[in-house]
Amino acid sequence: MKSRLRAARQVLAGVPGDVPRPEVARAAKGMIVAATVASNVLGAAIVTVLLLVVLPLPEGAEGDPASLALSGLYVAAAAVYGVWRGLRLAEPVISMFEAERAPAESERAAMLRLPADLLKLQAQEWTGAVLVFGALALTVSALFAFEVAITIALGGLGTSANVYLQTQRLLRGGVNVVLADAPPRRFEVAGVGVRALLTWALGTAVPVAGALTLAVFALVTDIGSRELARATIVLCAVALAVGLVAMIVFARSISDPLRRLRDAFDDVEGGDLDVEVPVFDVTEVGYAAAGFNRMVAGLRERE
Repeated sequence: MKSRLRAARQVLAGVPGDVPRPEVARAAKGMIVAATVASNVLGAAIVTVLLLVVLPLPEGAEGDPASLALSGLYVAAAAVYGVWRGLRLAEPVISMFEAERAPAESERAAMLRLPADLLKLQAQEWTGAVLVFGALALTVSALFAFEVAITIALGGLGTSANVYLQTQRLLRGGVNVVLADAPPRRFEVAGVGVRALLTWALGTAVPVAGALTLAVFALVTDIGSRELARATIVLCAVALAVGLVAMIVFARSISDPLRRLRDAFDDVEGGDLDVEVPVFDVTEVGYAAAGFNRMVAGLRERE
């Protein structure tokens, strides 16, 4: 149990430690799977609450046992498929770490692409949910189909962005390993701007789009003032909570490596030329960290 906790701490720290690489790889795999499943369950729960409690339902759209059973079946099947497919995508990376060998170019590319690949996988699953449940809701009315489709789409957008940000954080140690002998290249994968855009989508675009949807329904339906107020309160509470979590994850993904870089500059200023900072990613921040390491190596040679 203690070894698992140490491995989990090393994954969160993102820097090499005294835990063997195979144990760290297994801990990272389990934490990414848990974060992905939890994000999808949370996204499905938010969509369910919005449809059954918050948003007004047209006449004849009340939930029936068959629809609820189908929803649960789809969520379970999507979770199983998502875990299986995600592990298949990560298989080259897992094999390399368990063998404790230097990464090949294909394994290096697979590691750097993994957050984006998992984002695409989540988007595909939630798109399937939009099509399936939107088509079923169309048997009630076009208005209800729009309500279901837009709500699931918003939930899918937030879940996909959250999975991307969480995976990128949990893979920092692995990225540091594959970039140790091959510094990041410019524009190799999406940079800080894309990460900030995903954070904006998760914390701002999704709740604002939800509020816009609510306003549209208030115009085309006979929703009462109490129902509208209740829906607005719930939507704002969800937006504040999700936005705060997204901003914390994004801020730490930028501030942690920059703080290490700042401390390393202080060490060099004090005369320590043996310092080296870990390269966590291939964004502009990672490129700056790799440049710092090359600069210090050049100073050591001149000394």
